[in-house]
Amino acid sequence: MGFQAGHGIAFVTEPEVIDSIENGSLRRVLSDWCPSFDGYYLCYSGRRNLSSAFRLVIDRLRYEG
Repeated sequence: MGFQAGHGIAFVTEPEVIDSIENGSLRRVLSDWCPSFDGYYLCYSGRRNLSSAFRLVIDRLRYEG
């Protein structure tokens, strides 16, 4: 089974793609491997010397809703 042009698999958070799933332009696959959960848990040491990229990830996870 090969892929056609324009097809692929991505691992993203549901809020980013829920509209596309609902309108049929995207399809959920491997749902048994992606159980639902409430929120995120992020562990890191301290708040000093965080890279700007890591700060963006923290902010995205904190305020996504």
